[in-house]
Amino acid sequence: MKIKNNMRKNRNKELDIKNTKRILNNLPVEPEGEKNWLGHGDGGAVIDKMLLKGATMQELFEEQQLLLRNKGVGRKHKSSIYNHIRHLKGQKENEHGLLITDPKTNRGVYRFNYSSKSNDIETIGKLKSNLENNYHEKLNKIKETERESIISQRVGQNSLRELLLQLYENKCAMCDVDAVKVLRASHIVPWSEDKNIRLEPTNAILLCGLHDLAFDKGLIIVNADFTIFLPNKPDGLREVLGKFTHDELRLPASKEYHPKTEYLQRHKDVNSK
Repeated sequence: MKIKNNMRKNRNKELDIKNTKRILNNLPVEPEGEKNWLGHGDGGAVIDKMLLKGATMQELFEEQQLLLRNKGVGRKHKSSIYNHIRHLKGQKENEHGLLITDPKTNRGVYRFNYSSKSNDIETIGKLKSNLENNYHEKLNKIKETERESIISQRVGQNSLRELLLQLYENKCAMCDVDAVKVLRASHIVPWSEDKNIRLEPTNAILLCGLHDLAFDKGLIIVNADFTIFLPNKPDGLREVLGKFTHDELRLPASKEYHPKTEYLQRHKDVNSK
Protein backbone atom coordinates (compact mmCIF):
# COMPACT_ATOMS: atom_id res chain seq x y z
CA MET A 1 0.00 0.00 0.00
CA LYS A 2 1.59 3.26 -1.11
CA ILE A 3 0.67 5.41 1.86
CA LYS A 4 3.65 7.70 1.16
CA ASN A 5 2.90 8.04 -2.53
CA ASN A 6 3.90 11.49 -3.79
CA MET A 7 4.68 12.69 -0.27
CA ARG A 8 7.91 14.36 -1.30
CA LYS A 9 6.21 16.77 -3.65
CA ASN A 10 6.22 20.28 -2.22
CA ARG A 11 2.72 21.40 -1.36
CA ASN A 12 0.85 24.68 -1.61
CA LYS A 13 -0.49 24.55 1.94
CA GLU A 14 -3.02 27.35 1.45
CA LEU A 15 -4.47 25.58 -1.61
CA ASP A 16 -4.56 22.23 0.20
CA ILE A 17 -6.49 23.81 3.08
CA LYS A 18 -8.82 25.67 0.73
CA ASN A 19 -9.58 22.56 -1.33
CA THR A 20 -10.13 20.41 1.76
CA LYS A 21 -12.65 22.93 3.07
CA ARG A 22 -14.39 22.96 -0.33
CA ILE A 23 -14.65 19.18 -0.43
CA LEU A 24 -16.07 19.10 3.11
CA ASN A 25 -18.71 21.56 1.92
CA ASN A 26 -19.45 19.30 -1.07
CA LEU A 27 -17.93 21.75 -3.54
CA PRO A 28 -15.79 20.60 -6.49
CA VAL A 29 -12.00 20.78 -6.69
CA GLU A 30 -9.62 19.78 -9.44
CA PRO A 31 -7.68 16.54 -8.78
CA GLU A 32 -4.01 16.34 -9.76
CA GLY A 33 -4.22 14.03 -12.74
CA GLU A 34 -4.80 10.54 -11.35
CA LYS A 35 -4.07 11.79 -7.83
CA ASN A 36 -6.56 13.28 -5.41
CA TRP A 37 -6.68 16.93 -4.34
CA LEU A 38 -3.71 16.38 -2.02
CA GLY A 39 -1.60 14.67 -4.66
CA HIS A 40 -2.13 11.19 -3.17
CA GLY A 41 -3.04 8.02 -5.00
CA ASP A 42 -3.63 4.37 -4.12
CA GLY A 43 -3.91 3.71 -0.37
CA GLY A 44 -3.13 7.30 0.59
CA ALA A 45 -6.12 8.56 -1.39
CA VAL A 46 -8.36 5.96 0.28
CA ILE A 47 -7.27 7.10 3.75
CA ASP A 48 -7.87 10.75 2.77
CA LYS A 49 -11.39 9.87 1.63
CA MET A 50 -12.15 8.09 4.91
CA LEU A 51 -10.88 11.09 6.88
CA LEU A 52 -13.42 13.32 5.13
CA LYS A 53 -16.28 11.53 6.90
CA GLY A 54 -14.37 10.42 9.98
CA ALA A 55 -12.97 7.00 10.87
CA THR A 56 -11.43 5.28 13.87
CA MET A 57 -7.82 4.17 13.78
CA GLN A 58 -9.04 0.58 13.71
CA GLU A 59 -11.21 1.26 10.64
CA LEU A 60 -8.30 2.98 8.88
CA PHE A 61 -5.98 0.10 9.73
CA GLU A 62 -8.45 -2.57 8.57
CA GLU A 63 -8.95 -0.74 5.26
CA GLN A 64 -5.18 -0.59 4.82
CA GLN A 65 -4.87 -4.35 5.38
CA LEU A 66 -7.69 -5.04 2.90
CA LEU A 67 -5.96 -2.96 0.22
CA LEU A 68 -2.67 -4.72 0.90
CA ARG A 69 -4.25 -8.18 0.63
CA ASN A 70 -5.84 -7.20 -2.69
CA LYS A 71 -2.39 -6.21 -3.94
CA GLY A 72 -0.77 -9.39 -2.60
CA VAL A 73 1.37 -7.40 -0.15
CA GLY A 74 2.08 -8.36 3.46
CA ARG A 75 0.68 -6.66 6.54
CA LYS A 76 1.80 -3.27 7.77
CA HIS A 77 1.76 -1.84 11.26
CA LYS A 78 -0.62 0.92 12.31
CA SER A 79 2.39 3.23 12.38
CA SER A 80 2.01 3.67 8.59
CA ILE A 81 -1.44 5.19 9.20
CA TYR A 82 -0.09 7.42 11.96
CA ASN A 83 2.72 8.52 9.62
CA HIS A 84 0.19 9.46 6.94
CA ILE A 85 -1.87 11.48 9.42
CA ARG A 86 1.29 13.23 10.69
CA HIS A 87 2.18 13.98 7.08
CA LEU A 88 -1.25 15.55 6.51
CA LYS A 89 -0.92 17.63 9.67
CA GLY A 90 2.77 18.51 9.22
CA GLN A 91 4.15 22.00 8.70
CA LYS A 92 7.29 21.01 6.80
CA GLU A 93 7.91 22.11 3.23
CA ASN A 94 6.74 18.85 1.66
CA GLU A 95 3.67 18.40 3.89
CA HIS A 96 0.11 19.73 3.99
CA GLY A 97 -0.49 21.66 7.22
CA LEU A 98 -4.08 20.41 7.60
CA LEU A 99 -6.15 20.31 10.76
CA ILE A 100 -7.10 16.78 11.82
CA THR A 101 -8.77 15.69 15.03
CA ASP A 102 -6.39 13.74 17.24
CA PRO A 103 -8.46 11.76 19.76
CA LYS A 104 -5.37 10.08 21.28
CA THR A 105 -7.11 6.71 21.34
CA ASN A 106 -7.75 3.88 18.89
CA ARG A 107 -11.47 4.19 19.63
CA GLY A 108 -11.60 7.88 18.76
CA VAL A 109 -12.54 9.29 15.38
CA TYR A 110 -9.97 10.94 13.13
CA ARG A 111 -11.21 13.43 10.54
CA PHE A 112 -10.31 16.65 8.77
CA ASN A 113 -11.20 19.28 11.34
CA TYR A 114 -12.85 22.03 9.32
CA SER A 115 -16.44 22.93 10.09
CA SER A 116 -18.73 22.61 7.08
CA LYS A 117 -21.11 25.41 6.13
CA SER A 118 -23.94 23.37 7.62
CA ASN A 119 -22.42 23.99 11.06
CA ASP A 120 -22.11 27.72 10.44
CA ILE A 121 -24.81 29.22 12.69
CA GLU A 122 -24.46 32.62 11.06
CA THR A 123 -24.93 31.14 7.59
CA ILE A 124 -28.03 29.20 8.65
CA GLY A 125 -29.45 32.26 10.37
CA LYS A 126 -29.03 34.41 7.27
CA LEU A 127 -30.59 31.76 5.05
CA LYS A 128 -33.56 31.45 7.37
CA SER A 129 -34.13 35.19 7.70
CA ASN A 130 -33.84 35.70 3.94
CA LEU A 131 -36.04 32.78 3.01
CA GLU A 132 -39.38 34.59 2.99
CA ASN A 133 -37.90 37.92 1.86
CA ASN A 134 -36.30 36.37 -1.21
CA TYR A 135 -39.41 34.38 -1.92
CA HIS A 136 -41.77 37.38 -1.86
CA GLU A 137 -39.30 39.64 -3.66
CA LYS A 138 -39.13 37.23 -6.58
CA LEU A 139 -42.88 36.70 -6.60
CA ASN A 140 -43.46 40.45 -6.89
CA LYS A 141 -41.60 40.42 -10.20
CA ILE A 142 -43.95 37.83 -11.68
CA LYS A 143 -46.68 39.38 -13.82
CA GLU A 144 -48.09 36.39 -15.70
CA THR A 145 -50.79 35.08 -13.37
CA GLU A 146 -51.19 31.81 -15.25
CA ARG A 147 -47.56 30.99 -14.41
CA GLU A 148 -47.62 32.32 -10.87
CA SER A 149 -48.59 29.09 -9.13
CA ILE A 150 -45.85 27.06 -10.79
CA ILE A 151 -43.14 29.69 -10.39
CA SER A 152 -44.28 30.43 -6.83
CA GLN A 153 -43.66 26.84 -5.86
CA ARG A 154 -40.31 26.69 -7.66
CA VAL A 155 -39.04 29.88 -6.00
CA GLY A 156 -40.09 28.68 -2.57
CA GLN A 157 -38.70 25.19 -3.07
CA ASN A 158 -35.32 26.50 -4.22
CA SER A 159 -34.99 28.81 -1.22
CA LEU A 160 -36.08 26.13 1.21
CA ARG A 161 -33.79 23.54 -0.39
CA GLU A 162 -30.78 25.83 0.02
CA LEU A 163 -31.47 26.04 3.74
CA LEU A 164 -32.07 22.28 4.10
CA LEU A 165 -28.77 21.49 2.36
CA GLN A 166 -27.04 23.39 5.14
CA LEU A 167 -29.09 21.88 7.96
CA TYR A 168 -28.76 18.28 6.77
CA GLU A 169 -25.10 18.64 5.72
CA ASN A 170 -25.77 17.88 2.04
CA LYS A 171 -27.00 14.36 2.79
CA CYS A 172 -30.31 12.52 2.53
CA ALA A 173 -31.90 12.20 5.98
CA MET A 174 -32.96 8.60 5.26
CA CYS A 175 -29.85 7.14 3.61
CA ASP A 176 -26.22 7.91 2.80
CA VAL A 177 -26.76 9.60 -0.57
CA ASP A 178 -24.74 12.83 -0.62
CA ALA A 179 -24.97 13.81 -4.29
CA VAL A 180 -26.37 17.35 -4.04
CA LYS A 181 -27.93 17.22 -7.51
CA VAL A 182 -30.43 14.53 -6.45
CA LEU A 183 -31.34 15.96 -3.03
CA ARG A 184 -34.74 17.63 -2.66
CA ALA A 185 -36.72 19.66 -0.14
CA SER A 186 -39.45 17.16 0.66
CA HIS A 187 -42.53 18.68 2.31
CA ILE A 188 -44.19 16.78 5.15
CA VAL A 189 -47.51 18.59 4.82
CA PRO A 190 -47.81 19.15 1.04
CA TRP A 191 -47.19 22.61 -0.43
CA SER A 192 -50.77 22.85 -1.71
CA GLU A 193 -52.44 21.98 1.60
CA ASP A 194 -51.25 24.69 3.97
CA LYS A 195 -49.76 27.92 2.64
CA ASN A 196 -48.94 29.11 6.17
CA ILE A 197 -46.22 26.50 6.67
CA ARG A 198 -44.90 26.17 3.13
CA LEU A 199 -41.57 27.78 3.95
CA GLU A 200 -41.07 26.35 7.43
CA PRO A 201 -37.87 24.27 7.63
CA THR A 202 -39.67 22.13 10.22
CA ASN A 203 -42.20 21.12 7.55
CA ALA A 204 -39.54 19.73 5.23
CA ILE A 205 -36.85 17.06 5.16
CA LEU A 206 -33.85 16.81 2.83
CA LEU A 207 -34.28 13.57 0.87
CA CYS A 208 -32.81 11.92 -2.20
CA GLY A 209 -35.11 11.52 -5.21
CA LEU A 210 -36.23 7.97 -4.37
CA HIS A 211 -36.96 8.65 -0.70
CA ASP A 212 -38.69 11.92 -1.61
CA LEU A 213 -41.04 10.12 -3.98
CA ALA A 214 -41.68 7.23 -1.57
CA PHE A 215 -42.34 9.65 1.32
CA ASP A 216 -44.66 11.79 -0.83
CA LYS A 217 -46.68 8.71 -1.83
CA GLY A 218 -46.98 7.48 1.74
CA LEU A 219 -44.73 4.47 1.19
CA ILE A 220 -42.51 5.72 4.02
CA ILE A 221 -43.78 6.97 7.37
CA VAL A 222 -41.76 8.89 9.96
CA ASN A 223 -43.01 8.40 13.50
CA ALA A 224 -43.07 11.04 16.25
CA ASP A 225 -39.80 9.65 17.66
CA PHE A 226 -38.25 10.02 14.16
CA THR A 227 -38.05 6.27 13.57
CA ILE A 228 -38.74 5.30 9.96
CA PHE A 229 -41.53 2.85 9.11
CA LEU A 230 -42.01 1.09 5.77
CA PRO A 231 -45.62 -0.07 5.38
CA ASN A 232 -46.19 -3.44 3.70
CA LYS A 233 -47.11 -1.87 0.36
CA PRO A 234 -45.87 -2.82 -2.14
CA ASP A 235 -43.66 -5.64 -0.89
CA GLY A 236 -41.05 -5.32 -3.66
CA LEU A 237 -40.38 -1.63 -3.05
CA ARG A 238 -40.38 -2.16 0.70
CA GLU A 239 -37.71 -4.84 0.33
CA VAL A 240 -35.53 -2.59 -1.85
CA LEU A 241 -35.92 0.46 0.38
CA GLY A 242 -35.28 -1.59 3.48
CA LYS A 243 -31.78 -2.44 2.28
CA PHE A 244 -30.46 1.11 2.46
CA THR A 245 -32.98 3.13 4.50
CA HIS A 246 -31.89 4.13 8.01
CA ASP A 247 -33.90 3.01 11.02
CA GLU A 248 -34.17 6.61 12.20
CA LEU A 249 -34.22 10.00 10.53
CA ARG A 250 -30.85 11.76 10.56
CA LEU A 251 -31.64 15.14 12.11
CA PRO A 252 -30.12 18.64 12.01
CA ALA A 253 -27.77 19.43 14.88
CA SER A 254 -30.17 22.05 16.28
CA LYS A 255 -33.51 20.83 17.67
CA GLU A 256 -35.02 24.11 16.44
CA TYR A 257 -34.98 22.68 12.91
CA HIS A 258 -36.17 19.15 13.66
CA PRO A 259 -39.36 18.19 11.76
CA LYS A 260 -42.41 19.07 13.85
CA THR A 261 -44.13 16.02 15.25
CA GLU A 262 -47.55 17.51 14.50
CA TYR A 263 -46.66 17.72 10.78
CA LEU A 264 -45.32 14.15 10.83
CA GLN A 265 -48.58 13.04 12.45
CA ARG A 266 -50.62 14.79 9.74
CA HIS A 267 -48.58 12.99 7.08
CA LYS A 268 -49.04 9.69 8.91
CA ASP A 269 -52.79 10.17 9.34
CA VAL A 270 -53.33 10.89 5.64
CA ASN A 271 -51.26 7.96 4.46
CA SER A 272 -52.50 5.39 6.97
CA LYS A 273 -56.06 5.44 5.67
